[in-house]
Amino acid sequence: QDMAADEAMDSGDSGALTGKLTLNPGSYYPSESMEWSETNPNPHNMILTLIDEYQALHPGVEIELVQPPPGDVSSREYIVTNMTAGTIPHVVYTLTRDQVEEIGKNWWVNLDSYLEQPNHYVEAGEPGSERWLDLFYEVPFQANRILGSHYTLNYSIVTSMMFYNKDIFEEVGVEVPTTLAELLDVFQALQDAGYTPYGGIGSWFMYETLGQLGGSIMAELTPQVNPDGGPANFEEVACAIDRGVFRAETPEYREWMRLMKEVAKFRTQDWTDKNANAITKWLQGDIVVVEDGSWRVKQNKLNPNIEFEWGMFYAPKCTQESSPVCTGTPAPPIGGAPGGFAITKSAIEDGLVDLAADFLMYLSAPQNAERLINDLGNVLPLQKGAAPADPDLISILENLQDHEGEAAMWTYYDKTNLESRLEIWDLKNAYILDQLTLDDAVAQIDEIKTMYASDFISDNEVDCSALGFE
Repeated sequence: QDMAADEAMDSGDSGALTGKLTLNPGSYYPSESMEWSETNPNPHNMILTLIDEYQALHPGVEIELVQPPPGDVSSREYIVTNMTAGTIPHVVYTLTRDQVEEIGKNWWVNLDSYLEQPNHYVEAGEPGSERWLDLFYEVPFQANRILGSHYTLNYSIVTSMMFYNKDIFEEVGVEVPTTLAELLDVFQALQDAGYTPYGGIGSWFMYETLGQLGGSIMAELTPQVNPDGGPANFEEVACAIDRGVFRAETPEYREWMRLMKEVAKFRTQDWTDKNANAITKWLQGDIVVVEDGSWRVKQNKLNPNIEFEWGMFYAPKCTQESSPVCTGTPAPPIGGAPGGFAITKSAIEDGLVDLAADFLMYLSAPQNAERLINDLGNVLPLQKGAAPADPDLISILENLQDHEGEAAMWTYYDKTNLESRLEIWDLKNAYILDQLTLDDAVAQIDEIKTMYASDFISDNEVDCSALGFE
């Protein structure tokens, strides 16, 4: 494979590339140590190797790593602050949803023309060698277009699931649930046995697993929200809201809210604290089921302090047993490509866009993406020809790579902007905590949703009729 990669590198001509490129690689930034500890649960440094190799191929190029912001600084806050100050690196790892509101400010380079070019770091005859775009699994990659274009080179797939304590399941005599009714029965049995059934990372739990549950509950509306049947994009969701299809006042959405409240009864007491983290309690055996992401698999396997057998299961489907609006449609799996590398206005100003694009071609070539992604070990490759090193992640990838899943899940929270998303989260929490009636909650949610949709459609000149909305 290495020889083939070397031949692929030499098969194209990117010209005499020169310049100093600054890069904030997000989670790929090297850890301070390659030794595991509780404060360093995921040692990794492959980005340094790939930078060295690229610089050896292009002696006139220097790549400087820029450290990501601390964990208490959001991706969007970092971007807005540094874009405004003119200090943003040439290439940053970012979330597509954090670009949506700024797309008209010329902060980001449109990657479409580059994606149509050959990636000369890919072996001849392999996907991507003639057209870079063909390197990526189509459904999750295309789902992150903004107004039909790519402004982020979405690089990997992230998935979330339930992690559970097998020992306690066996002790209590319960099995992995596949329906919402079964999930609630399992939680009740665990609670009756004296255990805290369910926890997660802050209050986002209901917007991952319960976001998927929404996909099951509202499956009958999918043809109206997503007329073309492919990835659900920002334009379709905005039009569905504007045309009255995707509203909180619908019977399906109201049932989704009611069932969220049923699940929340079994949560840890601090679940409304967005900074709360039940993972530590789960690792200690104090919580039976915890929601987390694909990154947890590697961290669990490296952790010598876990004293119980653990397993994974996915969001349950909603059946008639739980609600008359449910059809038993499987909950779409979380398996999206929400983030990736983007080229910023700094690269335009410094004349480094071609260099930045070439470096991203290098990073995305399967032989390089595989090394970088497996070194991090908590996400799945989006590139054809790159495979996870962990067998557990391989089976997950096989389920996700060509499945519409999150890409078509229009109920998922990142299909709108950050401001409306946060306001709706707070309203859902208020309803669950009996601070709002269901009628008041859905009325206020709809007010936020319709205002967002109207602004998005107007600001971006979206033609809903052309998208199939009557």
